[in-house]
Amino acid sequence: MFGVLLIEALSEQVFNPILSTLISLSLARSEANIALAAAKEANQLEQMRNTLLAAVSHDLKTPLGSIIGSATTLSDTSLRLPEQTQQELLQSIAEEGYSLNRSLTKLLDISRYSIKTLIPKCDWVEPEEVIGSAIKRVEQVIKSHPINLCGDTILVSLDYTLIEQIIANLVENAAKYSPVGSEIDIQTNYRRGHFIIEIADRGCGVAPEDRLRIFERFYRSEQVKVKGTGLGLAICQLIVAAHNGEISVLSRTGGGSIFVVKIPCEKYELTDIYE
Repeated sequence: MFGVLLIEALSEQVFNPILSTLISLSLARSEANIALAAAKEANQLEQMRNTLLAAVSHDLKTPLGSIIGSATTLSDTSLRLPEQTQQELLQSIAEEGYSLNRSLTKLLDISRYSIKTLIPKCDWVEPEEVIGSAIKRVEQVIKSHPINLCGDTILVSLDYTLIEQIIANLVENAAKYSPVGSEIDIQTNYRRGHFIIEIADRGCGVAPEDRLRIFERFYRSEQVKVKGTGLGLAICQLIVAAHNGEISVLSRTGGGSIFVVKIPCEKYELTDIYE
């Protein structure tokens, strides 16, 4: 039994049994749809857990193996390694440790963030300052990529920490998919009530069939193999959605991609200050 339906009759006419049957079918269909939605959600959660295990086993275990191997070689007293080789092994430990830390941070972030719980704490910020802080966070990854920054000095109302994370993830992503030495261009603007930041690279670009899916959790393009958990763009999508904004990717003329973030926000007029 789904429930009880009471109908007040205005006459002594008998209630149409066909209508009763239709109501019962409608209720049964509604119940079946709810059960189907629950089953789909459970299946998605199971798939996400399996993908998470695959990401952890590969993208976290690989740098650990490299760290252990390098450290074991350095600690072996029976080996007399040249100083240059020792420096290379130490550099490998540092780089793999950094990579491992970034992967763990993203896994923790994606587990904490959701549209319902992620509430931006907006304050007046200067985009150039946020970009500088974001670049500092990922300097190990982008050290071989010159950064070109273009944009007017403005003050906008945004969540400093969350916007910094968006920029760090996008710049890191641009560096990982671009040839060594290629430039990364960052441009900021404010138009029609929106703060806009564009991050462009000279990498392999994004295939048309991947442009929507690259913002999914754990999604990795099959065209290019790079280190990572497949969570950076998903985190960006969550943060942008929490700001009621939008993020998209475009093809760049001459090769590469342009990631565009648009977030509605207020702008502080600096005219009086400079005068």
